[in-house]
Amino acid sequence: MVVILTAVDPDDRPSDAKETGRLVALYPDRWYTLRVLQDLPAQAAGTDALVHDTLVPPLRRCRTVADVAALLGDLGMHDGGAMGDGVTLGLRGNNAHQIRFLLARANAYVEEACRRPHDVLVYPDRDQFHIEHLWANHHRVKAEIPDPVVFRSRRNQLGGLGLLKGRENSSINELPLNDKAAAH
Repeated sequence: MVVILTAVDPDDRPSDAKETGRLVALYPDRWYTLRVLQDLPAQAAGTDALVHDTLVPPLRRCRTVADVAALLGDLGMHDGGAMGDGVTLGLRGNNAHQIRFLLARANAYVEEACRRPHDVLVYPDRDQFHIEHLWANHHRVKAEIPDPVVFRSRRNQLGGLGLLKGRENSSINELPLNDKAAAH
């Protein structure tokens, strides 16, 4: 909230305040996503530095929505990250919450693009949505990936995972994803 309130002026038109707030809120979200994709720490100290050192001082100088957009665009061009950095990122024992966050954002993006109703705040709920492996098990792809260690690594990569409503993974186990979704 600090960074949003820094950028919004009490005299802004409501539409400008809303757009400024939206732009500013997206930047920390992007920063966190890039940290996760790069397998870098995304802890409170880093967030505090982002807000108080990187964002607040230059945002205080912004006067218009265009100023905010230009500043954040410039910061984004020089922050050293790209969405493609996560090509090998995968599910491990210590990062399920981060993977769930990325999958939730992807689900929301797809639902929005399809103009379907969705609630991005529900996707991270472990009781309602579960991380699902898109590849059911090794024997189905043994000809293409003979090594079981390589299979497990690829199966756990971000591109091989999805969020499904309910408990498909624990109740239907080895069925392919299409059959699991149809059975639910």
